[in-house]
Amino acid sequence: SGEADGYFRFEVQLSYKGGEEKKLFNFYAEAPVDWVVDVRSASYGGEEKIITSMYLDPKVTYSERIIVVARGLPWKLPGPGEYIIRLEVAEASSGEPKNSTEFKATVVGRSHFVVRTTSGRLDTKAKAGKYSYLPITVTNTGTTVLDKITFSSDKPQGWSITFKPEKIESLSRGSSEE
Repeated sequence: SGEADGYFRFEVQLSYKGGEEKKLFNFYAEAPVDWVVDVRSASYGGEEKIITSMYLDPKVTYSERIIVVARGLPWKLPGPGEYIIRLEVAEASSGEPKNSTEFKATVVGRSHFVVRTTSGRLDTKAKAGKYSYLPITVTNTGTTVLDKITFSSDKPQGWSITFKPEKIESLSRGSSEE
């Protein structure tokens, strides 16, 4: 599990048994819409490289390792929930033997918001005994709904500050309220 803007990594052990000679196996990865998946080599201490196939030798007693890496598109991050990533492995020339496995990426919500003044300035002019307004906008930039947003302030002695509205009941992801 992780946040929407993170990478989800799954290690896979591969072995080919029952054959007589080394064969090339292709990798096919499936992911939900707006996700990207790639398969990477997993050499110990080496740099990971994106691969689409690998030779497997039935005479080798150890398993080969690969890493399946999935992530949501940066400009359209997935909302909280569970997402299934599927990897299929098949011999390159015949398509047999074939095997597949599924992984679950659990995206947890991330609360994040931005507060800005409408003008972009952080100060306002005020006269004693007169009302002064400083409009602010709250924008939900996180991956989950924000509920029960309340406001507070520090003020000089003798001043009063009020917020209208006093609170925001709910702010869906990507939305703003003044």
